[in-house]
Amino acid sequence: MEHPVRVKNELRVVVADAVVRIQWTLPRGCKRTVQKRTDTNGLEDFQLKGAHGTYTLTVTNITKKGFTFDPAKSLLNKTVSK
Repeated sequence: MEHPVRVKNELRVVVADAVVRIQWTLPRGCKRTVQKRTDTNGLEDFQLKGAHGTYTLTVTNITKKGFTFDPAKSLLNKTVSK
């Protein structure tokens, strides 16, 4: 299973080289945390292998020098079924 995350600033411009920390919630409730950097298009794909069921990806933090992450103005959760 692959799920893309795109980082944009308040002007909706993509942010490259931002560190995105996410947490997968697996079908049985276990959690797995992953951290990756966005590419030049502000995009990173988070992949997870596992059994059939419902998975939730939650962005827990985004960091980049000179930027402040505002969770209140962000889409942080996505549920996918496999």
